Amino acid sequence: MPLAEWRHHITVIAITLARDPLTVRLTLSLTAAPCLILASLLAAPAALAGSNDCSEATIAAKNAETYAQLTKAGDIAERMRPTSFFFYGEPEKILKLGATLTENGFVMTEPTDNGQAIVGATNATMVPATFDLLAIKVCVTADKLGVAYDGWETIVVRK
Repeated sequence: MPLAEWRHHITVIAITLARDPLTVRLTLSLTAAPCLILASLLAAPAALAGSNDCSEATIAAKNAETYAQLTKAGDIAERMRPTSFFFYGEPEKILKLGATLTENGFVMTEPTDNGQAIVGATNATMVPATFDLLAIKVCVTADKLGVAYDGWETIVVRK
């Protein structure tokens, strides 16, 4: 099974706890699951790299569910916090995306899954007016380079 298909199937059916107990990766199909420490909404992976839906309406709608869960968990949206963005695609395109995002202040992981996946991290607030713009820019950058944007995750900040 190709990596893109495998990640889609896993993403659709799994909630994965990260090392930090305040970080949870949640899929669109599981957004109604009760979770007080929810801090992530992963966009459903694009069927093919280059076919991401980066429209303002789509990004805002997907992010709104996460903002609601963050608020419910007592998050202070205005506080900066580490935020990770997930991508997958062909190894040469992943490397190009990594270089582009690094030039724009992101800290990138080494590619994984035989060079087909990478994570970019930056500090951000969860204020919808600014974070939605960042998410759109990240999505559009990935789309222009033919890489699938697979969503983001962050932590709950209460102090």
